[in-house]
Amino acid sequence: MKRVAGGEIKRARRALASKGDARTVVEGDVGKAVHAVRRSIKKVRGVLRLARRGLGRARFKRENGCFRDAGREIRAVRDAAAVIEALDSLTEHCFKGEPPAVSRELRRLLVADAQRLARGVASGRAFERTSRRLGSELKRVDQWELQDFTWKDARRAWHRACKACRRACEVARSEPTDENLHEWRKRAKDLWHEMLLLRKACPAVEKPLDDIGALTDILGDDRDLALLAKTARDREDSLDSPDQFRMLLGQISERRKKLQAKAFALADRRKA
Repeated sequence: MKRVAGGEIKRARRALASKGDARTVVEGDVGKAVHAVRRSIKKVRGVLRLARRGLGRARFKRENGCFRDAGREIRAVRDAAAVIEALDSLTEHCFKGEPPAVSRELRRLLVADAQRLARGVASGRAFERTSRRLGSELKRVDQWELQDFTWKDARRAWHRACKACRRACEVARSEPTDENLHEWRKRAKDLWHEMLLLRKACPAVEKPLDDIGALTDILGDDRDLALLAKTARDREDSLDSPDQFRMLLGQISERRKKLQAKAFALADRRKA
């Protein structure tokens, strides 16, 4: 547990040390670095959830809170890039050839916003502050006392993650708001990261792993489209062609309905 957590923290710090061009935030180094850092932090939090019983409630709460907050300062860059990627995917899915003017104009505005965010992160020493924070966390990982931690404890943690994911699914099914769907995605991500850690020790985890991974991807695409719709509404006054704008929102809504139906169908299959 300590080796995996320490390795992910070091990987995140290496990503933070990379310098990129803020003008290429969508495919460039800044966006890639932020994505890599957030992915590593999520993996560390997966370790924490598995090791919760060995760490004790107080230490788990403190460590989990620290890692949760560590990536917040740079999260906006990844969200901005994700919204652009969602628009590109939607455009490719819905249009053949040249996309409508409203899509092109919205993309131009989103890219400008993302570049400003990336420049702010790159020049405001946010990477350095996040790296120092993770460095302090790395020292504390060495002090984790897990001598009494057993496979039984890990199994309990996995079952707890399964239950939390199922509960979040049922809440989202009964009331599919953006918040509830996002909560389901987070619980599915938690479960997926824990299963990745457990798969070598527990062959039973390997079988559903691909399905849970696919579920997180589907819910992630839905979340990005929700952010795209919100961002588009915020930018409505800057966009011409009201008819095209309503058409774009309608396409986002239709695409989200299909993704949500696919996610619930996948969840039902896993339940069976």
